[in-house]
Amino acid sequence: MLGYPLAEILAQSLNVTQGIVSSMVGPGNDSRLLQISAGVNPGNSGGPLLNDAGQVVGVVSARLNDRVVLEAAGALPATVAFAVRREVILAFLAAQGVQPAYDGRPERLPSTADIAARVGPSIVPLSCISTQ
Repeated sequence: MLGYPLAEILAQSLNVTQGIVSSMVGPGNDSRLLQISAGVNPGNSGGPLLNDAGQVVGVVSARLNDRVVLEAAGALPATVAFAVRREVILAFLAAQGVQPAYDGRPERLPSTADIAARVGPSIVPLSCISTQ
C-alpha cells in the first residue's frame, strides 16, 4: 500500500506499508471489499493496494473505527482495514469510458522497495478542502 499517511504530522513523502489480504470480503460479507492487515491512517485512503508485481488489486478505503468496535466488542481492533476490490474499480472506470492499460504479465518484484520504485512516481497526494 502506498500513500501519504498523516503527512502533516509524520512526513510529506510517500510511505510504503506492508500487510496481507486477510479476507476476501469486508464487513457484513461485502464482496466489494478486501480486508487488509496494513495500518491505515488519514492520507492512505485512495492509495493503491498492490500485489508483489506492483499491480493494483484494490484502492484503500477505510479502517475499523476503534471506538465503535471497543463499545461493541469490548476490545480494540488490531490493524483491520479495507480496500475496494480491483473488479469494482474496473467496473467504475468502464462506466466512465476509461480503459486502463496493462503491461502483460509482470513478474514478481524482489522487494517492497522495488515495488515502490516502480509505482511510486505515479502516486501523488491530493487534499480535499470543504468550503462549508
